Amino acid sequence: MKIHCSEHESVIVARLEGELDAENVAVLSEFFETGPGSDYVQFVFDLSGLEYIDSSGLGAFVKRMKEARKKGGDVKFVAPSEDVRKVLELTRLDRVFDIRESSEEARENFCTVS
Repeated sequence: MKIHCSEHESVIVARLEGELDAENVAVLSEFFETGPGSDYVQFVFDLSGLEYIDSSGLGAFVKRMKEARKKGGDVKFVAPSEDVRKVLELTRLDRVFDIRESSEEARENFCTVS
């Protein structure tokens, strides 16, 4: 899995590519703990390039969402691929995470909420 990120004021936008599963969830955990995402509480994840996600990947996102919300932030998803959207719907996490059509829309939503 690859993570491409950019910073936009107080929001970090990350585009994920590949598969997010038990074998490589450490890449995402490192991003949150010691990488570019460690200094942020507002996250936008573009999931259009993510081909697959399993429970370990979902768990990493839920954990970060809880931590971010405690600090006044949140985790938003953008344009999940069809397969990832199905997993989010089956687990009902599509009701938990704010899912937007574009990174710009997700970032703007942070600005209006803050």
